[in-house]
Amino acid sequence: MAETLSLVSLLYYTGITLLTLFLPICIHEFGHYIIARRSGVHTESISIFFSVKKPLYQKSISILGQKTTLNIGYIPFGGYVAFPRDALHRISPWKSIGIYLAGPLANITFGVCTLLVIHLAYMDWNPVASTSYTMEKLTTFTTATTHFFTDPSLNKLAGPVGIGNTATKIVWNIPSWFEYTAWISIALGLFNLLLLDGLGIILSLCRYIQKSLFTPFLIERIESGYTGFIIALVMIVTANDLGLLNNPLWSALFWIVFVALCLIVTALILVSTKEQIKFNQNTAYQS
Repeated sequence: MAETLSLVSLLYYTGITLLTLFLPICIHEFGHYIIARRSGVHTESISIFFSVKKPLYQKSISILGQKTTLNIGYIPFGGYVAFPRDALHRISPWKSIGIYLAGPLANITFGVCTLLVIHLAYMDWNPVASTSYTMEKLTTFTTATTHFFTDPSLNKLAGPVGIGNTATKIVWNIPSWFEYTAWISIALGLFNLLLLDGLGIILSLCRYIQKSLFTPFLIERIESGYTGFIIALVMIVTANDLGLLNNPLWSALFWIVFVALCLIVTALILVSTKEQIKFNQNTAYQS
């Protein structure tokens, strides 16, 4: 009986966590998709959550006159939009920047609008009071985010496990759950803007400034290495959620893996840059 209750609790916890993360990630990935479609870039697939081998759900869909494949996985570490190889390098850097910006901006816009509506309901439909209260909350959130970068601590971060812990406590209070989901959406937008999509924006600007150096080959290497770094960061945050980092042995192991991945990424980028410079010099010499 106890084992059955534990299984039910686990399924309930997992379901609430996936539900809380599903909407913000959906909004983010479809933001990328819509702007990519408007920029003439074909999208091969949209994946919400990750999966090993086969996703939980897969369906061919058509959005804005373009057919693509929707995948829904079961590992709640994010999602991605798959484009044909080098697709973002065949368009102008400014269009690429627009595609990278679309996801985070969609998250932030959704989050702010949701907060405004919820606070409007709380404030007896007084738009002035609702807007003022929302801006106050956003200012506090921005200050806390800025403070994290000046005084970083893992205890200030929450991964899927930490998010699930909070979501399961408030899910039956629908306004509170939507407000929490709105904050998750804003946080997801800022996280991507500063780290994941932010890298794409920086590389697009680099491509605009020095196209001969920042070729698809080099950019692909940098993005692959950087993805490994982000995965390591997510692993550490999740381990912290589970309390594993309180154990000296687990803590040491995770930090060794994290530092090793950082060194590998740095080496990969340096070697790739050196190879690209050498290739450019040889090409210039032969011509």
